[in-house]
Amino acid sequence: MILLLSLWKAQFFVLNSQKEGIRMKTRIIESLVLMVVALVFALSFVSQSVAEDVKLKGTYAVTGHDVCVAQGTPPAAQNVIKTHTIQGIVTYNHDGSGSSDITLVTLVNPVLVSQPFFPYWKFTPTSTTTQHTSTTFTYTIDPANSATSQTITGTLGYFTTGGIGGINIAGKYITSTPYTLTGYVSADRETIVLSSPADLEDYSIDITIYNDASLQTIFSTSHDICNRSRVLTRVKYNEE
Repeated sequence: MILLLSLWKAQFFVLNSQKEGIRMKTRIIESLVLMVVALVFALSFVSQSVAEDVKLKGTYAVTGHDVCVAQGTPPAAQNVIKTHTIQGIVTYNHDGSGSSDITLVTLVNPVLVSQPFFPYWKFTPTSTTTQHTSTTFTYTIDPANSATSQTITGTLGYFTTGGIGGINIAGKYITSTPYTLTGYVSADRETIVLSSPADLEDYSIDITIYNDASLQTIFSTSHDICNRSRVLTRVKYNEE
């Protein structure tokens, strides 16, 4: 009798231990499931935050230089080299768009050209112009390496001083076809560097100068191949 009772107690202990083991395994599995769910949620939140952070918002001061080889129609100088010094303000919006207001000082450098009479060669005249230009653009940023691409979609400017081909062009308006700049954005989004991309097709633009703001009568046109560079520094973080 005592032996049977001992065996029953032993069997009860074994069964009770098995039940406790099953309950413990169940609790461990439940804890692991909760941890996996929490980890997935945290990763999705981080991914969403990173995706939202690859846009810019603020006002940046910009300086830059362009060097252009231009083929123009009269009265604009033909086959000349132009250099632009650029300074102004660029505004980036969080939706991937932006705008700028910049001042360009342009120097038309003299080049040696042939002529049908002695001395058969001569330098073209040097000239300078100053223009105020407004642009609109779109941009993207690669979250993997902070590389950025910026496409200037609209350009409208007007000359404040200077002349082309000996003709005063102050008050005349200027437009250009779209072009693209590529570069990088700093980790803190405070600095942007841009330049002409590797694709030579993006170096070329067509420029049209109009006689007045109506943009109806053309003064001259030119096809410019330009190498551009820009450095931008954020001066203001714009609130929504």
